[in-house]
Amino acid sequence: MKTGVPVYISKGALVIYWLMFTFWFLGVYPFLIQLDSYQLFLNVDGNVTIFFEGCYIALGLLLLRNRWDKAVVYGFIAIAFISTVLVNGLPVKEWLNGLRFYAPMVFLLPVVRYAFATRPRREFFMELMDRSLYVFLWLQVPCMLYQLIVYGGWDYGGGSLGFYQSGLISELIYVISFYLMLRRWDYSKNYFRNLVNNWILLFLLFPSFLNETKVSLVYIVFYFLLLVPVNRKFVKSMLITLPLLCFMIWLFNYFYMSVYGSRTESGEILTMEYFDYYVIGDEASFDIMELAYENADDSEDTDFQRGLKWVALPWLMDDHGAESWIWGNGTGILKGHSNDDPSEFAIPYGWLFQGTIMTLYMLILEIGIVGVVWFVFTYVVLFRKAAGRRRQKQLVLYLIGLLITVIVYNTSMNYFFFTLVFYYLAYVSLYWEDAKVLGNISHSGSMISVGGVFKKVEVKGSLSDYGRKCSDGQDDSGNWL
Repeated sequence: MKTGVPVYISKGALVIYWLMFTFWFLGVYPFLIQLDSYQLFLNVDGNVTIFFEGCYIALGLLLLRNRWDKAVVYGFIAIAFISTVLVNGLPVKEWLNGLRFYAPMVFLLPVVRYAFATRPRREFFMELMDRSLYVFLWLQVPCMLYQLIVYGGWDYGGGSLGFYQSGLISELIYVISFYLMLRRWDYSKNYFRNLVNNWILLFLLFPSFLNETKVSLVYIVFYFLLLVPVNRKFVKSMLITLPLLCFMIWLFNYFYMSVYGSRTESGEILTMEYFDYYVIGDEASFDIMELAYENADDSEDTDFQRGLKWVALPWLMDDHGAESWIWGNGTGILKGHSNDDPSEFAIPYGWLFQGTIMTLYMLILEIGIVGVVWFVFTYVVLFRKAAGRRRQKQLVLYLIGLLITVIVYNTSMNYFFFTLVFYYLAYVSLYWEDAKVLGNISHSGSMISVGGVFKKVEVKGSLSDYGRKCSDGQDDSGNWL
């Protein structure tokens, strides 16, 4: 009869496994289920979203340890309650519903911090997550090629995240590739040599050329400029970077016009005329929006340009008095990400919530200027300095640039998958020295084997060893998981 020490999986390991389950489930299931039908996805997605929102609200509160995170979480809960219940007189259930929309950016933060709280947790999480990010990049190649062939691309080119996530997947492709490139960067070699040595990561940018997301042009600029190390070779690297950047922009435009050129509204995308139309709209669009506003026309077919929606914002806020600018109009306008059960506020403005909405826009609408101050505070907390640690500046600059772009472009920070990746990279930038000790993910092998990405993941000791020592490691010295 065999005897031995029973396997014990610590709370830290369970939290990390849950984060990895979240990554893979939310990162793949939309594409798989939409292979059947889009209607099936609509039927399933709402329940899946509610499930993860509930889990992370509970888990985030359970793992709330850091005083700064407490300020972020309790601050949001209080601001949302004051705005929704006290100022706007809405039912408490509207306030509770409103927590759902912000659950990723609010309640995921303490969970990811917990996964990084001790060195063994960090090592284990980074090993699993880095390999998963690399495999995720590869998954986008067949997924987005399939979507281009079957659906014609456009907003359907959301990769493994499914239909209508074209912007989200392009943001993720660039930031993940950028991060993995930094992880493999050899500072003893020049800029061009590093790009050549890591050509697979450049190749994996290609799927972003297959959907209609024009904001990829912004991320191309971020990508190649922020890869330039600020050192004695900076000027020489820039001489290579600028021509390469021009070539990549031309290449993106070539693919875009080849696929979508005959169907674009206003010709070449690399013109000021197209930029004005895409961002600001035209006089005809403005007249339609004004008519919708005056007649409370709830049209499901109109997706107004972002610039026009910003123009309409003062109309909506002024309708509800100056106080709405300070505290907003209450949370729960869209009941999470759904248009099916709009709030009383949203009903006459249904035309506004069709198509793209923006994070900053929703913050102002729902919790006003106070909410915007809370948002700024949240990300100051996330990127604040830590004693004895130096952040990876290039990664931090990219993430801040991405965040600024996202809040005026879409609501990526309100989706669990995107926010999980964003928070993970923000914490890796703080623990960059630990990441370097782990070594790099090798992709020098054959492309068929995905560069040996499935090599065994190793941590110091085993989960059972850590578990026998402590169920919840508090020491940052690296003894417990």
